Amino acid sequence: MFCFNELEKLIKTIPCKEETKNVETLSSYVLRQNLAVGELFCFIHAIELVIKALSSKITRYNFLNFSERHVRKGKTEEKPTDPLETLFSSITRKLQFIKILEEMVIHVIGDSGLVQYMISKYTEDIMKVECHLPGKYVACFNVLDGRKNLADHLPVGATFALYKLKQEGDLDLATLTGNSITIAGYAIFGTCTKLVLGFNARGVHDFYLDRSLGEFILKESDKIIPKRGVCYSANEGITAGWDEATLIYSNRRKDPRFLLQTHCYHLGTFSADVSKILNEGGIYMYPANITHPEGKIHLLYEANPMGYILREAGGYATDGFTSILNIEPRTHHQRIPFFGGSIEDVISIMELKTIYKARKLK
Repeated sequence: MFCFNELEKLIKTIPCKEETKNVETLSSYVLRQNLAVGELFCFIHAIELVIKALSSKITRYNFLNFSERHVRKGKTEEKPTDPLETLFSSITRKLQFIKILEEMVIHVIGDSGLVQYMISKYTEDIMKVECHLPGKYVACFNVLDGRKNLADHLPVGATFALYKLKQEGDLDLATLTGNSITIAGYAIFGTCTKLVLGFNARGVHDFYLDRSLGEFILKESDKIIPKRGVCYSANEGITAGWDEATLIYSNRRKDPRFLLQTHCYHLGTFSADVSKILNEGGIYMYPANITHPEGKIHLLYEANPMGYILREAGGYATDGFTSILNIEPRTHHQRIPFFGGSIEDVISIMELKTIYKARKLK
């Protein structure tokens, strides 16, 4: 029998309005700290709208997908469903959903009046924004990071970066290094919606979406990654094609004889995996392998935003030999190997890779 005394105790634990008076919203924090003013504040506002919309759409998609599965399981099938047909239908629906998300982001960011070009993972060509006054920036984004996790209701993400154009006119990709980023960040859509923003030389700041208020609330300001950590994240299902130095480093991380306390963790959503490293310290690795000999992580809208966030938090990101943020893009969908996290952990693998590269040159 339900106890009303227990219900009364439960109600008392729910935060009241007085307890939410001290919370600080994204907009108020950015203005108070003078992190972004004028046109850049408009971009922050656009990003806030985009992430809220993505969160709503992804939650709705997961709910409808779950409901459909539940109904389908409860029905008696007259004839077996073709597995290939089911797979094709699932892939088609997911791609259509991604396109809806992308068009929504393009519309909001394009209407901000700040950007002259946009680069998206799911659009083949560079998009030029037609407006009366050409924008001063290039926006690069991946609207759905970890899309394979979507069907299983695991966390997915989004990554983005705003690059300052060095000259008007035609876009010179080589100028879009990570060092030309003005603002970068990522969002994670899981049990809650998390938004992490990095501002040039102004630190990394963590916000969570409070659905009752409909606002992003400051969770942590000036995040700092530990200089060395215990987390180790890598997709060890595809080690074929890893270079010798990376294999040796990976084995050392897991070998108790080296006294490196290690917690292995790999979700498969790039932004979420790196976020775990950002919070607890350690290293995330996605080396070149047999299926991706050039690397898998896209430079402009995945590696650079996360590398930028790590740098602003006191960490480091590299392709194994040089800083991610120094790499000049050759193509707008260029992929690279990625090693990022605590600075001492990343330096360890860079030193090892340099030694083995020197041995090969002898």
